[in-house]
Amino acid sequence: MTVSTSLNKATFNGSGSTGPFTFNFRFYMNTEISVLLYAVDGSSSLLIEGTDYTLSGVGSYGGGAVNLTVALAVGQQLVIMRLVDLLQSTEIRNLGTFFPEIHEDAFDRMVMMIQQISEMAERAIKLPSSQSGNFELPAQALNNTLVGFDINGNLTFKTASYSVVVTGGAGIAPTVTYADASVGTVIANLPISGEVIIIKTDASSNPVTVTGTGGKTVLRQTSIDLTVQDESIHLVMNGTNWYRI
Repeated sequence: MTVSTSLNKATFNGSGSTGPFTFNFRFYMNTEISVLLYAVDGSSSLLIEGTDYTLSGVGSYGGGAVNLTVALAVGQQLVIMRLVDLLQSTEIRNLGTFFPEIHEDAFDRMVMMIQQISEMAERAIKLPSSQSGNFELPAQALNNTLVGFDINGNLTFKTASYSVVVTGGAGIAPTVTYADASVGTVIANLPISGEVIIIKTDASSNPVTVTGTGGKTVLRQTSIDLTVQDESIHLVMNGTNWYRI
């Protein structure tokens, strides 16, 4: 027999049933099957065989089935995955007796590993085929780090503050910028002209610093700070200075 399906995962939407939730990929041991329950809010939990569900079909080329002890409610999701150990445990002896099924099982297991890695890669953040680059993340110890992209499209990280570019409206249609400074100071860079509203949305003590660009001032200063949650400022440019409305 061969590995006749490219799948190693099955997903089911809740409908008030305990199962059976059947899947058509082969597995060699019950421990190779992981069953995840996703709640309505998107959080997940790993279910335990014998407590939360029963599993049948080990070794079957047709796949297996999961039966839950508690019904899968509407809005919940059940995900059944095959996760095999990335090992090659079959020993083929020199001049030994040839057993086709033993060899096929060894080859099948290699294909299962490839399928497993492929499924994980499909869920990863990837660049288009036309581009290349190194998107290495910082060390986990860098807490409160914001991940973004600079003007050249390269990955960048901000640990203390970050900047937002405020676009300028005109007349009766000012633009509104919502700034969240919960992880650090926000620098709100004003445009050259227009009419804008900037609102600090978080309750932290970090300021939203409204800054003029191109030599323009804000209330005749280089910058001003918004420091209180829901504090806002409505500004219009007269040519050299941003004035409060």
